[in-house]
This record gives sequence, C-alpha cells and structure tokens, in this order.
Amino acid sequence: MEKRKAYAYYEERSGRELQVEMGKRLNFPSHLHGELELFLVQSGCVCVGIDGEFRELKAGELAVVFPNTVHSYQCREADSRYMMAVCGTSLLGDYFPSLTQCRPRRPYLCGKALDPDVLYALHSLYRCRCT
Repeated sequence: MEKRKAYAYYEERSGRELQVEMGKRLNFPSHLHGELELFLVQSGCVCVGIDGEFRELKAGELAVVFPNTVHSYQCREADSRYMMAVCGTSLLGDYFPSLTQCRPRRPYLCGKALDPDVLYALHSLYRCRCT
C-alpha cells in the first residue's frame, strides 16, 4: 500500500441523515466531511484513498471512511460501478466519539473480511430509499 500526502477540501453535506446511492465511473478528489461513509465496489476497479493510503478495490470490496477523514476515489475501469452509504452523525449514536477520535487500522474490507450480511444490508438500504 502506498502512502501519499493528502490535500483536501471540506465537503459540506446537507439533507438526509442517510444517503445511499449507486453509480458508475466515480472520480472524486480528496475531501472530508463529518459523516461516516461506506463505499462498495460492485464491478470494475476503483482506487480509493483514505488518509493518504491508496488501494485498488475490486468488485465485492468495501472501504469504511470514518468522519473527518480525508478520502478520494479514482475510477480505474470504464465499467466500474459502486454503492455508497453516507451516515449522518445522529445515526452513529454512542459510537460517534470513538469514530471521530480513532481510525481503523484496516479501512478496507476484502474477501472473507467482508461479511455477506454487509452486502445484504447495503442493498436493503438502497431498496428502502427508492420506495
């Protein structure tokens, strides 16, 4: 894994406390915001940078971005598709202080590290937001 210095801007998010979206070919520069973000690669390959550490994620791999953490996305393949869930602070409850004071050692979940229930939950949240 490669470490690079990260320059970023603060993204002011407003609206719903939970935003779940699907898309393709995401390219987004280094930024941070106060919400928790889950980023799942559904197909193709996306280079995800978190706190200056960059990793190429493939289909079925997930990145967990804690609040106020610099992160970015760079599509590597034209057919890359993703699902993203952004959770507002009110949904984090008692975990909010820990999520803002700590950082995961491994913000990338791949293979057996990603429980199938996570995929099920993300797809369920997406279906609920569409109804």
